Amino acid sequence: MGLYCVHSGKVKITKNDSNGKETIVRIIGSGGVAGHRSLFSKTPNKASATVLEEGVICFVSKKTILDLIKSDPRLSFNIIDKVSNDMGAAEDRLASMAKKSIKERFAETLLLLNESFGLKEKDRTRLDIKLTREELGSMIGAASENVSRLISEFKTLGYLEEAGKEIYLLNVSAIESEASLGY
Repeated sequence: MGLYCVHSGKVKITKNDSNGKETIVRIIGSGGVAGHRSLFSKTPNKASATVLEEGVICFVSKKTILDLIKSDPRLSFNIIDKVSNDMGAAEDRLASMAKKSIKERFAETLLLLNESFGLKEKDRTRLDIKLTREELGSMIGAASENVSRLISEFKTLGYLEEAGKEIYLLNVSAIESEASLGY
């Protein structure tokens, strides 16, 4: 139907399996877009979007986008570039996560969240996103109890700390080692 642009705030994109279990496939922050994958296909988008943090979300209709492309074909290259980059990132994440342990998937997810939402503060990095244990579990395919155990383990190892719902990364290079990044 169109393209959703996140001007400010954060939005989680989810898919549900046949049993209704939700999986977070990505989180979009300021400047991110949703709906672009199915913009030109005849397949409806089967993902859902949920606002995680109050913000401003804009909608541009498919008709408007097609009219803009007709008037300036360079826009189509920008959209193709965005879709291609997102597909490449999804392929990398799938290949990386498919054979990893829960601990490795958790570490990699912390790194991905750091890449998108990390704010450097003196000797640590704050993840500027508040996710529940269930949401983190949804991102790595693990139960919330496993996420709680991993957070405790990473705290004991000195990799992270928590203050309320805030997560601070203390040793990103150690988290990278735990993630076994190979792509």
